[in-house]
Parts: sequence; C-alpha cells; structure tokens
Amino acid sequence: MFGRHFREQRKMVLITAQMRVHDKWHKIAIINVSVSGLLARSSEPPSEGVQVEIHHRGMIIQGTVMRRTSRRFAIKASALIDLNRLLAKSDIASKSSESKWLSRNGWLWHWRNR
Repeated sequence: MFGRHFREQRKMVLITAQMRVHDKWHKIAIINVSVSGLLARSSEPPSEGVQVEIHHRGMIIQGTVMRRTSRRFAIKASALIDLNRLLAKSDIASKSSESKWLSRNGWLWHWRNR
C-alpha cells in the first residue's frame, strides 16, 4: 500500500557467528532475524551486493548484502531461514512464559499496539 512492501516478522536476538566473505572470515553479531534475512553488526561490514555465508553452530545461512552502514548490514537470505533451528542452536528459543503475552490474534503484545 502506497509503495510500502510487506516485512516479515523479526525476532530480536544477540547471536555471535562467523561470516565468510570471499576467502576471509569475520566475527559478527546477529541482532535481529526473520525467515527472509537478518541484520548484523561487524567492525568491517561487507559492501552492498556481496554474497556472504553466515556460520553458526553447524548452520549455514547464505545471502546477499542489501544495505550497510558503518557497523551494521542487512542480508537477504538465499533460502528461508529456519528460525526454530537457529534459535535452538543458540539456546534462546522462545520460552513458554512468552505465551501469556499473546493477544487474541496470536501476535506478541507490544507497547505500540496499546
């Protein structure tokens, strides 16, 4: 509507991982993730359009850098990201206590929705 496109629901996380750009490895921190991509922080973010691989505990996410700033960059994943597998491998899977904050339609309660 009015030139805006649909964005997948994002989950805020803090996951340390390794990123391969060409033949070099970099330490990164994933700060939010959705099924279609992720936002990460690095001291040397890759340039836009570069193909990267993110490695975390045996899971590999391949994608293209779509945006970057001085420390952050966004990646569009080549394939859908299995959030349950990624978060389970990170020991931060959704807790059962989050269910009490669900609204009637199944979305998490958020202060902007008040």
